[in-house]
Amino acid sequence: LLDVTDRPTTTLRVVPFGAGLHCGMGGPFVILEFDDPAADPVLHLETAAADVTLRDQPGAVEPYRTAFERLRDVAMDETASRAFIRKVLDELWAPRAMAVTQRTNPVTDPR
Repeated sequence: LLDVTDRPTTTLRVVPFGAGLHCGMGGPFVILEFDDPAADPVLHLETAAADVTLRDQPGAVEPYRTAFERLRDVAMDETASRAFIRKVLDELWAPRAMAVTQRTNPVTDPR
């Protein structure tokens, strides 16, 4: 995830657990918008029952634009999100990496 944030066209923001219930909990969605002003946006929804892609229905996109704005309002900013992800990685993976290193250390485990 941290590598993705280095891309100039990608923004990653974390919605903290403390935000409580929010509109993003209904399931993932993607809004595709195009440079061509004549091209309608495309909405892709992922649900438990099926994936749905809506084309040529600009009215269907508006509630999801609103949801996106609300998610942005409750999410951490980009810097805080990166710091949070790094902290989680350090807390979850550093002890495991240390355990693997200790098990395969030729000084303590001469195999």
